[in-house]
Amino acid sequence: MKAPPRFTGLPLPAYPYIPGRGPKDEKRKDIPSVKTENLSSDRWRENEAYLYGVDLFHHDYFYEAHEVWEALWHKVGHKSVQGTYLKALIQTAALQLKLLLGDKKTALRLGKRVSELMKKVETEGKDRYMGLRISNFLEELRGQVENDGPTPPLKLQDGSIDE
Repeated sequence: MKAPPRFTGLPLPAYPYIPGRGPKDEKRKDIPSVKTENLSSDRWRENEAYLYGVDLFHHDYFYEAHEVWEALWHKVGHKSVQGTYLKALIQTAALQLKLLLGDKKTALRLGKRVSELMKKVETEGKDRYMGLRISNFLEELRGQVENDGPTPPLKLQDGSIDE
């Protein structure tokens, strides 16, 4: 199996935190601090926090991705299109954690919410947003949740440092 693409050169943490399966270390030294900037969505390739969150997500660091994206969500504004998109990614990371913990009921509920949020972004006329083709991602996410499939990658158009 080919390793997922990387979008930053930042190091991945030594281990993923999974709630309920180990102590939460608030002062982890193995997670770099990232620039959390309010950049326009068309500058996503420059958005270190967004891209590092994608790297974390692709390598199954769902809690860590959630935290990075949440900091960015607070910076861009909760009610903006970008804020709605980031909230959907945050909830996608939470959904992955729920599946890891065997809580499919909550994962299904989160999946519906992610779909609703992404549809709001699509309503703004943006099927591809910050590099992600939303319709394809939602289809893969639905397949994962309903059929116990693999975690869908965030296939960003352009920008991978592996390309």
